[in-house]
Amino acid sequence: MSAADTSGATADHASGSGVVGRLVSRFRSRVADPVAERVNTAVRPDDDPAALLAQVGVVECEIDRLGGVLPAEGTVLARLVTDGARQVLRSAHEDRLDIHGRVALNALLRDYLPTTLTRYVSARRAGGDAGAAAWDAQLADQLEAMRESVQQSLAAVLDDDVRGLEAQGIFLRTKFAGADL
Repeated sequence: MSAADTSGATADHASGSGVVGRLVSRFRSRVADPVAERVNTAVRPDDDPAALLAQVGVVECEIDRLGGVLPAEGTVLARLVTDGARQVLRSAHEDRLDIHGRVALNALLRDYLPTTLTRYVSARRAGGDAGAAAWDAQLADQLEAMRESVQQSLAAVLDDDVRGLEAQGIFLRTKFAGADL
């Protein structure tokens, strides 16, 4: 192989246009890219809407598991919180749920709601029925505050939809009001 042939092969390899470049490209498209895609979709941040939606299911299972320990009102309120969170996540498209909303839902679903339920159950088991009425009331107050917060988030998401529709209407009226079609 002459020096010219070697430099040509090196240039083909570097530019990806030679046989080696085509093989590397084929390898990437068949093996590396699908693997990278699977890894990237499997590793989501905690506040990713899909991860949050999965966390709603985890929390609901925990609520169901605690159904015999929680008071009926507490069970209903806890499920209203998770139902509201699910509704927020389904109403907001992934790109429209801002970081503040995602962080708030993440904290609610991974910390505030589970911690509230766990602390109630611990107090109930440790104290028996002695303070049950007071603990039931505290649980209801805390869950009601969370439910209201989720409902406000849902209202904000839906308000964004309304404002988006209004903006689209204004755009269309401006664009096509006097236009000859």
